[in-house]
Amino acid sequence: MKYQKGFKFIDNRRVYEIIEFMEQFKMYRLRNFTDNKENELMKESEIDSYVSRKEEILAKREKSKIFKEKQDALIKAEQEKELKEKQDYYFCYGYIDNKTDLQKGKILKILNIKEHFNGQYISRKNLIHKLIHNYNDIELEIYKNTNRYSKKRVCLTYKKLVDKIEYRIHYNKNHLLEVTKTEYSYIKYLIETKRLQKTI
Repeated sequence: MKYQKGFKFIDNRRVYEIIEFMEQFKMYRLRNFTDNKENELMKESEIDSYVSRKEEILAKREKSKIFKEKQDALIKAEQEKELKEKQDYYFCYGYIDNKTDLQKGKILKILNIKEHFNGQYISRKNLIHKLIHNYNDIELEIYKNTNRYSKKRVCLTYKKLVDKIEYRIHYNKNHLLEVTKTEYSYIKYLIETKRLQKTI
């Protein structure tokens, strides 16, 4: 019997302790601390292999530990990103608090549509926040467009289209942004409730 009771050794993942040598099986009975098990059997040659490769095993375990820490950090960062995106998606200064679930879904879908604006890829909601925050001259307008024509000519003429109600906001003196009815209502809510502080 080469190894005595209480001798500890490791493999790539587990920590073992010898309980006794079982003569009838010519094997050692082990306590597996990692998996919280007892009565595992192992041949002396197997233990020899792990003991002789202790440094190699420790190096592999350290490498695995570092890799796991990096993976855990990546997963945590991704989870935090997803949580932030979810919070940002639902955040609208209390505007949807008293809406039905169906209304909330429709409003959030519209407000979170993303598009390019002045070189920035931004949601309509955050664009609205940015404009109200940066400009003190925001003005709302409901405009009836009676001068609408099709883009295709029919018989050398452009067909007149039905009148359309357009929702607009004016900002920074002579700038205009056309918005949806939902966005218009949201902007009006922000201005009237003063939930979003403007830059003075």
